[in-house]
Amino acid sequence: MAAANDLFTLIHSLSSNEKRYFKLFCAMQQGEKQYLKLFDYLDRLDVYDEQRVTRRLSKTDFGRNVHVVRNYLYNLILKSLRAYETDKTIQIRLSNLWIDVDILERRGLYKQALERLHKIEKLAHKYHDLFHLVCVLEKQLSFLAERSTKNLEQESERLLSLLAYHGDVLNHQIGVVQQYYRLTIGFRTYNQQHSKLQELLTKIPDINFKTATSDRLLSFTSIFMGYYLRSLRYRILGDFPAAQSCLEKVIAVWNSESQMIKSHSRIYRIYLANYLNVCHHTGHYKDFPARLEELKALPTTNFNEAAESFQNIIFQELTYRLNTLDLDLNHSWLAKVEKGLILYKAKINKAREKALYYNLSVLFFLKEDYDTALDWLNRILYDHKNEHRMDIQRFANILQLFLHLGLGNSELLASLHSAAYRKLKRWAALSDFEQCVFDFVKQWLGL
Repeated sequence: MAAANDLFTLIHSLSSNEKRYFKLFCAMQQGEKQYLKLFDYLDRLDVYDEQRVTRRLSKTDFGRNVHVVRNYLYNLILKSLRAYETDKTIQIRLSNLWIDVDILERRGLYKQALERLHKIEKLAHKYHDLFHLVCVLEKQLSFLAERSTKNLEQESERLLSLLAYHGDVLNHQIGVVQQYYRLTIGFRTYNQQHSKLQELLTKIPDINFKTATSDRLLSFTSIFMGYYLRSLRYRILGDFPAAQSCLEKVIAVWNSESQMIKSHSRIYRIYLANYLNVCHHTGHYKDFPARLEELKALPTTNFNEAAESFQNIIFQELTYRLNTLDLDLNHSWLAKVEKGLILYKAKINKAREKALYYNLSVLFFLKEDYDTALDWLNRILYDHKNEHRMDIQRFANILQLFLHLGLGNSELLASLHSAAYRKLKRWAALSDFEQCVFDFVKQWLGL
């Protein structure tokens, strides 16, 4: 059942600290705690099996009411996470302040509620949260209309004017966000279809940037998203230097508001990675090492983020080393890669995993360390259940021939050549390049 599987995945998303906190949280709850038996049982499982779980739970004291216990446990875990995450992000801080406002207002403590509203307003300004700013102004107007008589007209006009201004900026931002998702989703959908992407550009107008002297200022979000949209347009048009220039402006906007990087590091990490990706297309690597170090320094808040950060950093560093022929690796770096691949294996994108293995193999091939190169390549060649990145799998079957050439395994090469040739032809017709490589190896072997 979907609900039972949801509980299993929620439990397995918890860190060890979050599980420890949940147990302490449960200690404060009254009554019989049958749900803890369900928690411990699901926590011990490696893979969810509905039939196995149903049989096991049918033998427990709560077997007849397992759906009730399951739903209670699910909601209790979320409740404990809300307590655990208190004030950890700006979004949670704002949400908690709004809860305070509601509690204080219902108790008739309007002065204290207004003080909380002013805190929300201050935070919303600092972190460029237009939605919360608009909500604060609406609530202040509500308080003013219901309970204030002093300077009523003057104060209401001030608040209405601010509401209109921030509402206009927010509406403009919503328009930019719409364009952002239309273009980014279209880019992913039609990534290999140039005509479709060109058609998409005609439907999405370029961003019209306004200056600080304009009658309507652009929000923080509108500015960085606008530059990113323009960079994406240039990528579609094949102008990568212009795309890189726009991404430099995106990074500059974020660096001008350091508190935004701290509070939204996951989002900033995405734009840094996009900048590094474009550097590989242009070959302009002047700022690459510094930006890569910046990417490494960004904190992660959970296991999923740490896994995503790890694979992005390793991929970027490997690509940079290959493109610049910087092949000087130390053992500690390689050990860190090996450790990360094991630690984050369940979370690493399978297509990215193939690319990492292949790039590591190529790197050691260029270093003429053919044994190590073959070790990495075999992780692709012997993974028969994985159909991701067939292009890399084809290249891997060809690269192995040159690795065995380097190792002097002449007797093995003939059979490998024949097997790889048949396999690639079975998958799809050989390209001119592939046919040329096979012909070269065949000639070298004297076949």
